[in-house]
Amino acid sequence: MRYVRSAEPTWTVPAWSVDAPAREHPQASNDNAPERERYTDGNNAASYTDGNRTGPYISTFTGRFWMTDPRPEDFVIDDVAHGLANICRYTGACRRRLSVAEHSVHITRWVKQQGGSTEEQLCALLHDAPEALSGFGDVSRPAKQLAPIIKATEESIWLKAVAPKFGLPFELPAIVHEADNRIIADEMAQNMREVDQAYTEPLGIELEFWTPEEAEAAFLADFWGIIETGRH
Repeated sequence: MRYVRSAEPTWTVPAWSVDAPAREHPQASNDNAPERERYTDGNNAASYTDGNRTGPYISTFTGRFWMTDPRPEDFVIDDVAHGLANICRYTGACRRRLSVAEHSVHITRWVKQQGGSTEEQLCALLHDAPEALSGFGDVSRPAKQLAPIIKATEESIWLKAVAPKFGLPFELPAIVHEADNRIIADEMAQNMREVDQAYTEPLGIELEFWTPEEAEAAFLADFWGIIETGRH
């Protein structure tokens, strides 16, 4: 189905999604509450039973996220911005470090330049948010094909946590898919040993190779700019 952008953007950010106080997360360490059963596997992953939450979780920048039980109230934008700023594209096989956060910001700004709506811009900025919350990080497309649980977990996080949090569509807009595919040509040409010939139509962006701190700041600046626009 061909995606057609509406002439007038109809999306406004749900007030509760950013104005409501963040859910209080349990303390991530030294937690000896008697009603809680907790264990770790030695790889910064853990599972415990706490009220109605059970199963594996990851420690995030601000708290915890249950990747097999994702919920909108557990989504914290600081976790995503910080996480993606510290995750490198292409499993680290780059000439210079390129973060997923910078990748996301470039796509967002391109979508905006094309006249994309605020909804499309927010989808662009958050399209890789599940990578910061799944525990898998940035995994190459061929590897995802070999391990379906990775794609299934990321899709679940988008459908159950990210999209409901901001009232976004379950399916990413076509313009975001286009940008996410075409930027591969820019990134590989500027930062990889080879360019996959399947990607021949670059966006024309220039990579800036931001530090994690710069990438996190740019990601958050774009997020709050979109949110502010979506409130009006």
